Amino acid sequence: MKKRTTHRSKKGKKRLLLLAVLASLFLTGCGNSAETKNQTDETLTDLKAAKAGSLIAFGHYEQDNDTSNGKEPIEWIVLEKREDGSLLVMSRYALDVQPYHIERKSVSWMTCTLREWLNGSFMNTAFSTDELAVISTDNSSNAEYASYGADAEDRVFLFSKFEVREYFADDADGDSVARACKPTAYAKAQGIWTFEGGALDGNCRWWLRSLGDDTTNAAYVGFNGRVYDLGCMVNRDNLGIRPALVIKP
Repeated sequence: MKKRTTHRSKKGKKRLLLLAVLASLFLTGCGNSAETKNQTDETLTDLKAAKAGSLIAFGHYEQDNDTSNGKEPIEWIVLEKREDGSLLVMSRYALDVQPYHIERKSVSWMTCTLREWLNGSFMNTAFSTDELAVISTDNSSNAEYASYGADAEDRVFLFSKFEVREYFADDADGDSVARACKPTAYAKAQGIWTFEGGALDGNCRWWLRSLGDDTTNAAYVGFNGRVYDLGCMVNRDNLGIRPALVIKP
């Protein structure tokens, strides 16, 4: 079986440029209004021309919380362009709210309900047949997956705590502006918890696929962009979802 490997980002100017772009994307604010609906593919980078730091539009999902005008294009940040032309991407905004698992019990990424939701309900809602055809299966073989006794074959997944640190570097104090995230209006309506006031106003927390300090907790990124390795209860229902994909246009 072909295994997906996560290539290390190049250091130096290329990495600094990517981090600067990610930070600037966050600071521009959340496109969860009619502005998102009106943004066309021409204003974003074409899939084949995309490079690390680009924004692309791919798939559609309810975002402005107005179902009468249809689903909005999903914006993705390109985190890596691989040698075969495939793109590793993560959603720019937290698109929805789901618990890591529907009840607090010992789970793994392989058995949690969030993985099932991403590769079922979300995937089938967000992407057309043609779009699904260019989403690669994510066959990971890192230690987290191997410890569960099976290889994951995910088309939609979440970043691990290791991957999110690789692509979004810590600031000097351990926080990360580039990792900080805002939710869409739809996600807010679904009950996502956002910070109020100050520099973090409107920021949300979002799940990682890694488990926390035990198998009833899962790691997450906080309002300030910090990775919280100890995690919180897997059945917490107010954290956001930032899906990740590998697209091969």
